[in-house]
Amino acid sequence: MTESIDPGGGTPEPESSAAPLTAHRAIAAPATVDRQGRTVEVVWSTGARARNYVQSLGLITEELEMSPNAVRMEALRSGSAPVLNTHRRGDARDVLGRVVAARLERGRGYATLQFSTAADVEPVWQRISDGTLRGVSVGYRVHRYEPVPDAATGETVHRAVDWEPFEISIVPLPVDP
Repeated sequence: MTESIDPGGGTPEPESSAAPLTAHRAIAAPATVDRQGRTVEVVWSTGARARNYVQSLGLITEELEMSPNAVRMEALRSGSAPVLNTHRRGDARDVLGRVVAARLERGRGYATLQFSTAADVEPVWQRISDGTLRGVSVGYRVHRYEPVPDAATGETVHRAVDWEPFEISIVPLPVDP
């Protein structure tokens, strides 16, 4: 496949009729909590296979290529990528903070999230700080899939070989173990 694909699922972005894929794919590392700076480092993806619904393809097995050539990191590295409450984006209060740093390292995506000092964010920050909330999820767009046959299962795996993460959400249950 060479055309741009914007996977479905979730609420559409205002400027587009197609919605980006938002898959629960990562776990926060609570040992990295900096209470004074209100930051935590998270692993936002390992590229693990997951079942996802993509509007143009239906239900697929998807795998994210985690190499620097495959992941467009500009949005996460911009300093303005939002940290959202479970991918909600209908209200300004859904924004809990921002991504202040992001990198790829040894097949994993890492990011440092900084949380707002606003009173309505405090309960979420407390749950992260005490280790009660540990799940994160990445919102992303896939620009190109490469279908790859899986010899073990006989099914086609859709490998995202050109994709773009643009937000990280705090979630109760991640998909990527």
